[in-house]
Amino acid sequence: MSVKNRFQYQVATGRLTLPVAILLSLVFCGISFQGWESLGAWFMCACVTYLIIELNTTFALIRTRTSLPSAFFLVCFSVCPFLHTFGAGTFLPLLFIGMLFSLFRSFESPSASTTIYHAFCCVGIIGIIVPQTLYLTPVLYLLMIQLRSLNPRTFFAGVLGLLTPYWLGSCYLLYKGNWLETAQEFRQQLIPVIPDYNLLGWDQYLSLGILLVITLLCTAQSLTQTYQDKVQTRILLRTLMALEIIVIAFILLLPASFNGLFPMLLICASIFFGHFFALVFNRFTQISLWVILALLGIMTLFNVWTHFYTI
Repeated sequence: MSVKNRFQYQVATGRLTLPVAILLSLVFCGISFQGWESLGAWFMCACVTYLIIELNTTFALIRTRTSLPSAFFLVCFSVCPFLHTFGAGTFLPLLFIGMLFSLFRSFESPSASTTIYHAFCCVGIIGIIVPQTLYLTPVLYLLMIQLRSLNPRTFFAGVLGLLTPYWLGSCYLLYKGNWLETAQEFRQQLIPVIPDYNLLGWDQYLSLGILLVITLLCTAQSLTQTYQDKVQTRILLRTLMALEIIVIAFILLLPASFNGLFPMLLICASIFFGHFFALVFNRFTQISLWVILALLGIMTLFNVWTHFYTI
């Protein structure tokens, strides 16, 4: 470190970062407890927190040992009470990080067809929950070019993976006898509509605004440091950045699915947050870290106040 910043260093690489984040999340989740249905959302949060650790470890996205990405996700999720409800959208973060695992594994892999099938299968299930996200499919094929995994076999593996959930769902609907009505409703949801931002509350607006500031800052600064990474790591981070932009676009265009899409953005932001603050130590990061902590504090106080005010 050219400029000593012991606090940032301890937060980024210390062994207590994740335990402290777990303790804080338990406190905030206890404060915003909304009934037993909240347990499903918290279980999903715990699974994603662990999978972020595995994602970083498996693909070495950050060159040093750090639990900062998982701690960031855990704390941000816990201080957003509007996320602590259980529904179909609760599974979107798990499916998204499953897609990331499969997509990253396809990088120059001789058996990329299998991993691409799994990645597109996750996208297909996400499309069942939020049909408009199927427009992500062409972007994935473009990203496969960057990952050096696009060929005729992987192309058709992607098509099969995307269609598999719908084949299984069609069989179930045929058995139930309401296939036609469901298909018409699904097709109607694929038609773009004007976003209705009245569906969002002020806590969701503030949380999204603060997260966008953190995301854009950390992503831009992280990319300036990727020249020190391996070629594979640089490609994976650029792929993640492209998906991050797509998720932001979905959030802005689909406010009705905000609670399911917001944790997906949190996953992307947590990786770049950890990459930036675990690898760069200077006066700018020192100031930025305190500013970000202040913003998270403001978000926490406002969200908790809003939660009790609207009960």
